[in-house]
Amino acid sequence: MYKYRSPLQLRNLALKFILFISCLTSVTANAKLQLFAQPSSPTRIVNIIKQAHRSIDLEIYLITSHKIINALINAHNRGIRIHVILERQPYGHASNIHARYLLRKAGIPWYDIRWSSPQFTYTHEKAMVMDADTKNAKALIMTFNLTFSAFKYNREYGVIDTNKQDIHEIEKVFYYDWRHHSYPLTGKFNLVWSPINARQKILSLINSAKYSINIEGEELNDQQLINTLNKQAKRGVKIQIVLPITNKAHNLNKHINIHYLNSKKNQLYMHAKMLTVDNSKAYIGSINFSKNSMNNNRELGIILQEPSLTNKANKYFNIDWRTPTKH
Repeated sequence: MYKYRSPLQLRNLALKFILFISCLTSVTANAKLQLFAQPSSPTRIVNIIKQAHRSIDLEIYLITSHKIINALINAHNRGIRIHVILERQPYGHASNIHARYLLRKAGIPWYDIRWSSPQFTYTHEKAMVMDADTKNAKALIMTFNLTFSAFKYNREYGVIDTNKQDIHEIEKVFYYDWRHHSYPLTGKFNLVWSPINARQKILSLINSAKYSINIEGEELNDQQLINTLNKQAKRGVKIQIVLPITNKAHNLNKHINIHYLNSKKNQLYMHAKMLTVDNSKAYIGSINFSKNSMNNNRELGIILQEPSLTNKANKYFNIDWRTPTKH
């Protein structure tokens, strides 16, 4: 039997239905992206490698962790096709020569392990695609290198991405880098690429802030970015920044709050590259807040537009922010 409902009751039912549909959409969107923080065991990354069924494409600045190297070797032994792009000359005394040697010794063909393109100052990207062009495809976008210190001592973040558009773009760029070609990016999606659109997208994210910005970074020395932060601070946006004590920032507005972590005093080393805006959007990736990183390197990041993921990033930010400074 039809039950009469007043216009007000019908409106409330419609609002409930819209809320239900929006929740389903939100769950679907969030299911495509997962955020996690380091330090933690390399087991998570090892397990992701174990889940590969067909292929692994890894573009990495530095890999020294034997657990990760062994996971790649085990995947090769299972018949997984492995392609790796390595930075030829990482900054300082670090090197990928030993990792390349171990991978080749295990039987991965020399032509499937390539040095990075000379068109970039550094290939500083930290990303991996598993099973591209299959229904199980996923990408891993990281702030961290695959090293012992990244898993043991550093504040880092990673994003597991199953969005097909993102994976397709990451894979296309990988194979342009593989052939040392330039890729004409359009920048339509949430991916952030250096040296193509990183400056534009990161500055745009900062400019979109209405009331708060939280930043964690290893470096903060790009003057245009600093000027943009200063402008936002003058507008009344609350800005909080966590940096390693070894890389102090300069020329910031006096209303911008900075907190330094000292890894020599048993605190985490701040190696992350993370920025949240208004508890609604976040940037996470390999791109440092420096001129060279945005303008000259190959880098990859992602802008997250799901408040639940931003809140999760802010949860870790607040842990670091509340850590007492030790000089």
